[in-house]
Amino acid sequence: MRLERMLVSLKRAPCKPHTTRAVTVPWGVGRDAVGRLRAVTNVSNRRLRGVRLMCAGEGLFSQSLPVSLDPGETLRVLYQQTEEMRDDGVLVLRWFEPDGGEMLWSVPLC
Repeated sequence: MRLERMLVSLKRAPCKPHTTRAVTVPWGVGRDAVGRLRAVTNVSNRRLRGVRLMCAGEGLFSQSLPVSLDPGETLRVLYQQTEEMRDDGVLVLRWFEPDGGEMLWSVPLC
């Protein structure tokens, strides 16, 4: 009886309209001869603010404080790869668009 009440209340809950917008990813990636990610370049025609790189997966990662990148500017990616990282290491880029919107994009390290 209690489960039925919960299901009825869930069915009546109002749904908010979907407001997510699709955007073109403003990044180009540079890889070395064996396919490891080594750099990201702002390939858009706009300045990207608060650019920050984060590593998801096993391994060590080094990066400076958030930076702004003008069109054509490149940010080098420095990390030490571990054996465990070979399968699931991901670089997550976080930045702010000119309109203030926060964006996230992930790309495999290898």
